[in-house]
Amino acid sequence: MSETAMILHLIGILLLLLWSVMLISRSKSVSDHDSIDHDSFREKYDADEQLIFDFYNKVQMEQARKDVEDTLAVTSEVDEDGLHTYINRDTGYGVFIHYNVYGKVTLKGIATPDGESELIALSNVTVSKDQLANIKKGMTYEWLRFLLGGEGIEVVCAANPLDQEKPLCGMAWINPDGTAITVQLDGFKGTVYSAKYREK
Repeated sequence: MSETAMILHLIGILLLLLWSVMLISRSKSVSDHDSIDHDSFREKYDADEQLIFDFYNKVQMEQARKDVEDTLAVTSEVDEDGLHTYINRDTGYGVFIHYNVYGKVTLKGIATPDGESELIALSNVTVSKDQLANIKKGMTYEWLRFLLGGEGIEVVCAANPLDQEKPLCGMAWINPDGTAITVQLDGFKGTVYSAKYREK
């Protein structure tokens, strides 16, 4: 494996692990949802994409910390790893951010008060582990979307050290029971770099 491929692979693993950890730590005991369908989740959690992604969409890669804080107008909570979480007091939704030594955004991810529940409610497809075999490196997002039956949800994004114009995006297709296909894309809705099936 080349050094470039290794860097991208490690960043991809970090992205998806970080997203999973953040959702678990913010979850308020989201329990077993085997028998609940996407419509039930939409009703229960009143999934509003605009509210959920408001803070997330306002933050851009390489944006200065001062600009982020002026835009979001809230103080962040900082964890022991230096990850900043900004929560909208009115909605409970927010964004977690990592800044580099220059105070620029290098990573952002979606933060929700009920863990994954709201994201499950936004998902409108059901995916299976069998579909993973059909996802190939270099596949376009359009083909991926066709293969999985609908749009994915961007849950985390990181600056690409090899190409600033193409951030690395982690997208998920989440089932009501919490299983999911997660895909790392090279660029926003770009080409597939790697994909995994996440068990409960």
